[in-house]
Amino acid sequence: METKTIQEWFNELEEPYRTQANYNTKEVNLTVNRNSLSQAVLGAFDWKATPEGDTYWFGLYETILNIEE
Repeated sequence: METKTIQEWFNELEEPYRTQANYNTKEVNLTVNRNSLSQAVLGAFDWKATPEGDTYWFGLYETILNIEE
C-alpha cells in the first residue's frame, strides 16, 4: 500500500475539493502520512467544523471509498 502525506493525497483531488480540503486543514496536519486518499480526507480535519459541513465531506469520502475498492 502506498503511503503519502495528506498534502500529496490532497493534490490528487479535483477542484473545488482540493482547495476546500487544504483550507480546512491545519498546515501541521498536511505532513502526516496516510495510506490512501480516503484516509487522508477522513483524518485531516473535523468535518463538522468546516463551512461545507460533515454531510458534504462524508459524501466525498464515500465516493473515494467506492473508487478505491
